[in-house]
Amino acid sequence: MLTAFGPCRPLQVPISMKEARLPMGLRKDLHFKASSEIPEVQERWKDPNQGKRG
Repeated sequence: MLTAFGPCRPLQVPISMKEARLPMGLRKDLHFKASSEIPEVQERWKDPNQGKRG
């Protein structure tokens, strides 16, 4: 899993490689915006522990 905005941020939201690649080709700010609009990713922002492997 990747984490939104890298490991230096206090809140890490898991995102799959497939989800990260969906908006490829967009400018970086638009890529982040499009990634944040994926319904599954939006749910993880509500509960950042969702999808984490223990």
